[in-house]
Amino acid sequence: MSQISTQLAPPPQPLVALTDDENLFRDNVRQFADQALRPKVREMDEKGVFEHELIDQFFSLGLMGIEVPEQYGGAGGKFFEAILAVEEISRVDASAGVIVDVQNTLFQ
Repeated sequence: MSQISTQLAPPPQPLVALTDDENLFRDNVRQFADQALRPKVREMDEKGVFEHELIDQFFSLGLMGIEVPEQYGGAGGKFFEAILAVEEISRVDASAGVIVDVQNTLFQ
């Protein structure tokens, strides 16, 4: 009778390893979401109103035109950066994430 070899498969590897720039971008968006957005979420939910000031801040930070070339007023970034921004904003407030997502994917 032959012996059956039971080798464990190697652990799964991440599909993407973030670059230093992508990590920095993600961390900056995360910090903004935690400091500027998080304190307002409950009140906005209770009132059923999204603060326009936050949308202005999204634009000021370049989160509303990530893939738009700089010569046209955008950030000149990549689609992947838009995804990072949506993820970080959405972890604090899904409705804010939708606003950033729609602006970056439908209006580009």
